[in-house]
Amino acid sequence: GVPGEAIEVASALDDLNVLPPLAGVDRALWPQLLAAAEAEAAASGGSSLDGAIARAAHGLGAWRDALQRGHVWEESEGANWPAAPDLRQEWTRVLRELDMPRFTRRHPKLLNPLLANLLETVETFESAREQQQEEQQQDQQQ
Repeated sequence: GVPGEAIEVASALDDLNVLPPLAGVDRALWPQLLAAAEAEAAASGGSSLDGAIARAAHGLGAWRDALQRGHVWEESEGANWPAAPDLRQEWTRVLRELDMPRFTRRHPKLLNPLLANLLETVETFESAREQQQEEQQQDQQQ
């Protein structure tokens, strides 16, 4: 179950000394945040995991804050996560299309499931991107 997994993750994070960036993130989202950050770090070709975790935690917090206020986190406000601009723009478009900022302002309980969906999407997108890059490298070597 997730609670036991979250405790294991918290213990591992404590060992890695990455808890400070996660202080503002709901513990229930830690496993997904770590998976998304790990996928981003791997796909970026050597970005540090600590840095990826800090960026993801900051980005997730900024999305939460904006959505709680009924807004979308705009690039003009420093929106820089997810790291892939095309994924970030698509996420913003979908949120607006579904009128999610209004719903999340009125129903804060929707925030965690929505943010969990974002983290899962980032992990899937970045894992696919990494696989595509590996396939291109193999093609070039042949």
